[in-house]
This record gives sequence, structure tokens and C-alpha cells, in this order.
Amino acid sequence: MVSFGRISPNSFLSSILLVVVVMVILVVIVVTIVGVVLVVAIIGVVVEIMIIVEITIIGIVVVVRIIGIVVVVNGVPSIIKLSFVISSFLNRIAL
Repeated sequence: MVSFGRISPNSFLSSILLVVVVMVILVVIVVTIVGVVLVVAIIGVVVEIMIIVEITIIGIVVVVRIIGIVVVVNGVPSIIKLSFVISSFLNRIAL
């Protein structure tokens, strides 16, 4: 391919083509890695948001139940009844 110290046009074009192919392969690999990292990060954020929403919903349900118990049970003995209800509720959660 090399004649008299000069590069023939055929080998020059093939070397350019080889460089272009290698660059395209590298770009595809980098884009794939970045895409996978982005997808994993997005999935992590979605899972964290779902956990936060779930904890918030559980907290709202507990508060609403306690408010409902306080509204239903009124009077002086209601504190004793409320403590029994809360302890049974906590036992149910523990089980």
C-alpha cells in the first residue's frame, strides 16, 4: 500500500473509514452507558417518591383514625378508651 514513501489514496481512505467506525462505536458505547445511568437514576427517584407518598398516606390514615376515635369517644373515660384503642392499633401494626 505504501509506495515510495507516500500513502496511497486507498489506504488513506480506509484509515479514515476505520477511525470513523471506531469513533461511532465509542459514541454508541458512551451513549448507552449514559442512558443506562439515567434510567437507573430515574427509577431510583421514582422509588423514593413512591416511598415518601406511601409513608404520607399511612400517616394521614393514622391521623384520621385517631381523630375519628377522639370524635367518637368523648368524656373523661375517653382517655382510657383511647389509650386502649391506640395500644391495640399499635399491636396490630406490630403483628
